Amino acid sequence: MHKCFVIVEKSKFTNNSASAGGAIAIDGDKNITIDGCEFRLNTAFKEGGGAIYNDAQDVTVKNSIFLDNKAKADSIEFKINGN
Repeated sequence: MHKCFVIVEKSKFTNNSASAGGAIAIDGDKNITIDGCEFRLNTAFKEGGGAIYNDAQDVTVKNSIFLDNKAKADSIEFKINGN
């Protein structure tokens, strides 16, 4: 199996909704970098962060803004699962 590499740069995620991670949900064997992004008014209805749900091991978020994101289950903006 090959590892997936993803870079998200200078993007805006506004007024999105999902059951886990209102804007982005990450799982599996992935290397993700989120840089210079804005997360505003996103909602997770069941679990995970209002902006980002992360169930992967290799995720970097830097230089990003989080405003008014909501999560029904735990009321946080960025949810990280792990061992």
